Amino acid sequence: MPSVLWFYGGHDVELFPGISSVGLSLADLPPGIAFNHSPAFAPAVERTTETAERALATAAVAWLGTP
Repeated sequence: MPSVLWFYGGHDVELFPGISSVGLSLADLPPGIAFNHSPAFAPAVERTTETAERALATAAVAWLGTP
């Protein structure tokens, strides 16, 4: 059975004024954005949790089917 590893994290959208997520690369990010292993990393908890829950539920239904 294949393994799946999920990564979720998100920053406050106010940190990214005028930046579109379409075609976004690391070079496009504003300076000072902390990533996962930085001690300054602090994702937007509610938005990140909501996105993760929705994605995991969707994946579970896709994998297991609807009850």
